[in-house]
Amino acid sequence: MKRAIPRRGVLLLIIAAVVLLAAWLAFPYDKYFSDIFRAQDAEWGRQHTIQEFLQLVRPLGKSDVLLLLAMLLGLWGRRRRTLEIVLALILVSVMVWPVKVIVGRERPGVTNYHSFPSGDTASITAFCVPLVHAHPALLPVAAGAIVAVAGGRVFDGKHYPSDVLAGAAFGLAAGVLAIWIAGRWGGRVRLRRGWCVWFMLGLLVAQGALWLALYRSMPGG
Repeated sequence: MKRAIPRRGVLLLIIAAVVLLAAWLAFPYDKYFSDIFRAQDAEWGRQHTIQEFLQLVRPLGKSDVLLLLAMLLGLWGRRRRTLEIVLALILVSVMVWPVKVIVGRERPGVTNYHSFPSGDTASITAFCVPLVHAHPALLPVAAGAIVAVAGGRVFDGKHYPSDVLAGAAFGLAAGVLAIWIAGRWGGRVRLRRGWCVWFMLGLLVAQGALWLALYRSMPGG
């Protein structure tokens, strides 16, 4: 029997469409809002508490960190959630990066032309959707994490407001699609605890190799 997208998933897709519309409406005013943040940046940057908070939330937008958290959920016995989150992170990456390349929007800090949409915001949103779908009581925590990551990207001058709004919309859509895929075909995939351990070890080794390569490429490294 075919599994339709659950009613809660349909609601999330509607919210994603509304957020994407908000991103489109905010697009022409991005520079105005970005200038407001930059005007406050010097004052806020001197506040040690804000910098500590940003240091805490920045990793939550990184897919490798989120994959490790997903594997920990698998080790804890929440292997269905792990499968949904891994699928969501894969889907959001496939959805976001082609758009980044096609749009080619310059970042506020002019580091590259991959500003729209925000990948970090999309990733944390995709991570949170399966958790909130299974445990609605986590909604305030998930919303706080998404807002913190999105706000941090704008505060750091890495993205415009419409970038993070679009990223959240992509993350919602990827999360709902992952839940639907896992519900339809997830029964054929048995995610074992040992797989979670090996995946975590492989991810840590790959991350360590990347850091080592970056360190050696630095002057004096």
